[in-house]
Amino acid sequence: MSIQVTTRRVVLVGFALGATYTIRAASGAERATMPAAEARVRRSTDGLALFDKMMPVWGHMRCVGCHSGIDPFSNAHLGGPVDRKSVTFDASGILEPNQPACLQCHDAQTRDVPAPNPRFAGQKITVGPWRLAPSVFSFVGKNDKAMCDMMVQAVKDMGLNDFLKHLRTDTLIGIAFVGTRGGAEPKAASPPMSRKDFVDAAKEWTDDGPACTPWEGLIRQEERFQSAYDYRMPGTSNITVDVAESAVRTATITLNATGVTQNVKWSGQRNMTITMTAVGADGKPCESKTFAVDNHTGSASGSPESVRVKLDPNGAYSITVHLAGEKSRTVETRRATSTCGGLVIPMDPPTSTDLDWEPWQFTIQCPPSSARTFDVKDCNRASTGRPHVYGSMEMSRKPNQYQSDPQEAWFHASPVSVARSDDGKPLAVAIKQVWDIKR
Repeated sequence: MSIQVTTRRVVLVGFALGATYTIRAASGAERATMPAAEARVRRSTDGLALFDKMMPVWGHMRCVGCHSGIDPFSNAHLGGPVDRKSVTFDASGILEPNQPACLQCHDAQTRDVPAPNPRFAGQKITVGPWRLAPSVFSFVGKNDKAMCDMMVQAVKDMGLNDFLKHLRTDTLIGIAFVGTRGGAEPKAASPPMSRKDFVDAAKEWTDDGPACTPWEGLIRQEERFQSAYDYRMPGTSNITVDVAESAVRTATITLNATGVTQNVKWSGQRNMTITMTAVGADGKPCESKTFAVDNHTGSASGSPESVRVKLDPNGAYSITVHLAGEKSRTVETRRATSTCGGLVIPMDPPTSTDLDWEPWQFTIQCPPSSARTFDVKDCNRASTGRPHVYGSMEMSRKPNQYQSDPQEAWFHASPVSVARSDDGKPLAVAIKQVWDIKR
């Protein structure tokens, strides 16, 4: 949806003058189209909700079966109970790989190689990747929270990069996605999502922490706009225009264990005074003035569409907030005075315009992109303990100042006049971002 603000007309009539002048108030809404709500991807701030995207794989028998779901030494084993005396275990009690008793059925990716023992020179043995996972990584009986906690510990033990590499390249995980129990079953029963989608979900979860709890704390963005300028009406020598405008908007996002809420409020006022000097009927200098006042208010509450926190291994992070739609009202008032005598045409009574605004987003980057100009007060991330990011930064932005960056200022697409009404030159919006969230 594209919200357009029509050209504003200010009528100024003096003695013996029937002139009507049209002033264009260059508001950001005349140049901006808000992104469509349908394009949004709803993401939760709850780490467990992100982890749950992977549960269809974690809980699938192709994974659970090797992670303590099947006891190969019992009748539950579809190939019949394996004789313990026919297999070997390592020092920690884990079944070693390359067991002939296993590979005669689980023959996926097996190959014949020369026997390593000199006593069997010239003979070959069958080797393959099939083996059981250590019992410490048992998936049996675990709900999503227990699985999530176990994987958080795995990330800590393995390191983030190695954890993701394991999911992406491990041979047995690849065999699980084929779904034939390592070749022991001709009919495939694969997990209900592809390996790529599974790894992408894992990456999204680890980017957000990784963690199994929601983010808690506050995120706030404040915008302030102020302008004051004057100019002579083009093509005239006796008409001047004075413009003064100010506006402030605050978006506060509260995150806690019960959910995420937004509280958005903004207000502003635009004053335009047009002065025409002339000579009255008595031969003395006089002037006629028209005063145009626009008062803006707006608000939004409830829940934002999403809050997405991305934590990079190098210590950088970003917070992207997708706010829900909001409403605004503009009340326009006009009046005129004249010392020139004659008739001043009455102004129209006050009118109001109500607008529904589509969802809007802003992003906090820490450290900020080199393409942007910021006054960074704090930009912190806790190095130990619970994930914790906090800081504040300020910036001054003009509309479309950096084409490659998300639009930080809502005022850039609002009824506020973020460009001069005479020459269209853009005017800056001051932005302050403050955040302190942890999980």
